[in-house]
Amino acid sequence: MLQRHMPSAFFCAIATALLPVAPALGAEGGPNVGDIGQAVAAILIFLLLLAVLGRWAWKPIVHQLHSREESIARAIDDAQRRDQESQELLKLYRNRLDRAEAEVAEILSTGRKEAAVARDQILQAASDEARKSASAARQEIDQARRDALRDLYETTAELAAEMAETVLQRNLSDDDRRRIVGESLEELRKRGPEA
Repeated sequence: MLQRHMPSAFFCAIATALLPVAPALGAEGGPNVGDIGQAVAAILIFLLLLAVLGRWAWKPIVHQLHSREESIARAIDDAQRRDQESQELLKLYRNRLDRAEAEVAEILSTGRKEAAVARDQILQAASDEARKSASAARQEIDQARRDALRDLYETTAELAAEMAETVLQRNLSDDDRRRIVGESLEELRKRGPEA
């Protein structure tokens, strides 16, 4: 890149060296009267200096500038590559984050559904147990009622038999007593509530 600009730089350097010569050549006297020999010597010294610098200084400077240009280009390429890699990583991590958020939402939704199902199952089990307990309690109450009625009928029948015996003033045999108790129970069952 610098080699393309080298000829134009050379001509600029010569023009810069010749600028002070033109007024010296055109002046006709005065305090700054120039000498053509002096101007030519200045140009030759400048060209010699330019050749020496071009031979020993220009190449190292150009080489250094070229190296610097390459290192800057490498740094820019590295920065662009790293930027692209970081953009890809950012995209990857955003995708992972989105998937993780979706999984968390799904897990929470599943957990809520499972909790609702478990709650419904527990409520149903408690309701079933309450119905069973209520049914068992009703059965126990009905059985106790039947037992109480049976005891009441038996006691009433025995009292009736004793009263009948007292009224009749006679002693009944065990068979007669059982028969009268059975008849009395049958009669009470017909008249009273169902056992």
